[in-house]
Amino acid sequence: MQRRDFLQAAAGLALAGRAGAFPVGRRRKVLAPRITGGINIHPLRRFDQVPDFTPPVIVPELVDIQLREAYELGFNTVRTTLSFNNFGPDFVAGIMYVRALRALGIHVVGIMEQFGTGADLTRALIDPAKRAVVLDTYLALFADEVAPARRRVGPTGNITFQVMNEPTNFRGISPEDYVRLFLRPVYLDLKARRPDLPVVAAAPVGGRDGVIRLERMLRAGLEAYCDIIAVHVYDERVIPLLPQALERPVWVTEAGVIGTANHLDWYLRTLPMLQGLPQVERVFYFDLFDSQPDTFRLISIAEAELGFVRGVESDALYAHLIDLVHTAAAGRPILPYSRLVPDVRRYLPTESDQRLLDEARAQL
Repeated sequence: MQRRDFLQAAAGLALAGRAGAFPVGRRRKVLAPRITGGINIHPLRRFDQVPDFTPPVIVPELVDIQLREAYELGFNTVRTTLSFNNFGPDFVAGIMYVRALRALGIHVVGIMEQFGTGADLTRALIDPAKRAVVLDTYLALFADEVAPARRRVGPTGNITFQVMNEPTNFRGISPEDYVRLFLRPVYLDLKARRPDLPVVAAAPVGGRDGVIRLERMLRAGLEAYCDIIAVHVYDERVIPLLPQALERPVWVTEAGVIGTANHLDWYLRTLPMLQGLPQVERVFYFDLFDSQPDTFRLISIAEAELGFVRGVESDALYAHLIDLVHTAAAGRPILPYSRLVPDVRRYLPTESDQRLLDEARAQL
């Protein structure tokens, strides 16, 4: 959540008195205020673990569930993995998520990473010719303009790329090698193509040893090759240890606590601590949904006979976030998600996307 979000909420409260002067039935519906900051959303495309292009590659209902939550909970930014895997099915699903979110006016932080332990991404990014294909494809499919879901949405969401996710943890790459062999060339190549797009460095890891690794990344020249520094915070004891004198702004791209019963207290106590750091601009809660109950997730999704059932798992935090949205709306009715996205299938990848992907795969 950004500091200006609180100011927007306060402004909404100031308008409440005037809004209350009109009958409810005559009030014009407003978009859900984007007041609750950032959230991590996994690009769920089907409910089983089929890793290939076995149909259906994407189950639209699963995408729809998460998009609805992002809108109704008032998140202004979503961080999601655009999983490379040689432009596999998870990458294809990312197209749908990114375009739909941006059409709703929600900003996206797309992580250039991949699910699993394969080395497809690292091999591609370290090779100049393959890196060019990868970056051109990411830009073509995720960074082109999108049309708003409805005219009332106004400006569509933008896209920001984050170069990998905890590479020192998940990929076994040293902090120095990450900066010199991966971040630097990707940053320079992206800026040569789209100087307007911000580039976020990867957070090293979420524990206290992440601070040490971040310091090594900084000594290797991190700030020269990113627009935004990322950190992950899963331990409050890390907060006072984070570097203060930085040239670049900081985004906390993952933050959360294990245990559903702990979520609201953590949110009310820890989030202000993070936002109080002078260079922290955004904080992204982890996460909306994952496969582990009673850990981080806000909602649950279960398979049912005729589709899927969505439930609220983190009741107290979820209710708090909804209350923030309605408070910022100042009593005005909120335009339903279904009016903005009556059919999520409009954001499915197109034949043109498929041709582009086929050409890109042939060059790897």
